[in-house]
Amino acid sequence: PNVIAFNPDQPPPGVTYDPGTQTFSLDPSHSAFQNLGEGETRTVTISYSISDARATIPITLQWVVTGTNDAPQVVSAVTGSATEDGAVSTLDAFVNIKDLDTRDVLTVVFTAGDTPIGSDPAAVVAMRAV
Repeated sequence: PNVIAFNPDQPPPGVTYDPGTQTFSLDPSHSAFQNLGEGETRTVTISYSISDARATIPITLQWVVTGTNDAPQVVSAVTGSATEDGAVSTLDAFVNIKDLDTRDVLTVVFTAGDTPIGSDPAAVVAMRAV
């Protein structure tokens, strides 16, 4: 029978090997790929050998994982407190936001449904690379 020589104890992130079916699987939802921005790629390569008990040949297989846009996520609400006639209270709009796509630039924008009183609905008030 054909034997695939592979060390399943040290696979690349997101890769598993099933010796019963002699198949490799890649889970593109693995955390190793979550930082890929939309259209960015990462190549996963596995080198192994195939043998028929008389001869062994080297072979490689590859996957190209293409990133998609992961929307920013709210970790928790941005909250603060202020006292009437007290000091100005400032809150960082990005303090509890994360975006798995490490190269995305996050921007605060106001839409008609969530515009604070006295604010310009089209105003972009902050921009920061996360």
